Amino acid sequence: MAKKIGVFAREQQAIEAVEALQNEGFGMDEFRVVAKDNDHSRRIEAETDAHLDEVLELAETREQQDGTMLERPFIVGGFGMGGVGFNQAGAIAPAGTPAGAGFFGGLFGDAVFNEDDAGIGSALRALGLNDDEAGQCRSAIEDGNFLVIAETEEQTSESGISRLDKAEAAFRRTGAEQIIN
Repeated sequence: MAKKIGVFAREQQAIEAVEALQNEGFGMDEFRVVAKDNDHSRRIEAETDAHLDEVLELAETREQQDGTMLERPFIVGGFGMGGVGFNQAGAIAPAGTPAGAGFFGGLFGDAVFNEDDAGIGSALRALGLNDDEAGQCRSAIEDGNFLVIAETEEQTSESGISRLDKAEAAFRRTGAEQIIN
């Protein structure tokens, strides 16, 4: 199966992209939406019936299943108020330090946004993205963008326009910041 990935800066754009794909005849099993976390996904889930993956939840689940969570920094904190975490040596690190800083004042920190990419990148690869796609999408997710991924058998209509061409056109019409593939 071939895919097109639209990167959207705002929830409304992702919602409009889902609606545009549905208007182009894409079934619910031919696309998915990927958001950073539950806070970024609630509205999309409420306004569409699209399958939505929360990448931080997937990354955390994968790390817990792999048993790697204890070997990496995991941060506990409040909403924008800082937090306390543990660095890789197991020492406590306050918010504002590299181990204590991160998403929502350190809620996840480097546990999923680290240089060795054992979190978000592997979660995206588990969703079927190749290494190049996962790398590009990882950066977009880190920046708080939304992904809409259309995946289907490549079929060309009598007019010579493929289904993925239609997906790309839908992404462009709805304000995609970037289109991958």
